[in-house]
Amino acid sequence: MIKNRIFRILDVSKSEEDFRRRTAGESLEKGDLPAMIIAAFVTFLPTLLLLLGCFAFIIWLFFLR
Repeated sequence: MIKNRIFRILDVSKSEEDFRRRTAGESLEKGDLPAMIIAAFVTFLPTLLLLLGCFAFIIWLFFLR
């Protein structure tokens, strides 16, 4: 019952088909891929550094103090 609701909401094949239909005529320009990679680093790197810092602080607090 719950699986049917999830598949009804998140129909992967229908979503992929819709995405391909909407982006069929568009292509990436010359600088788009590096821009997306830089944007991903700017977005995820601070979060990763914060998490690693928290883990390092907890390890220091419990084991190395």
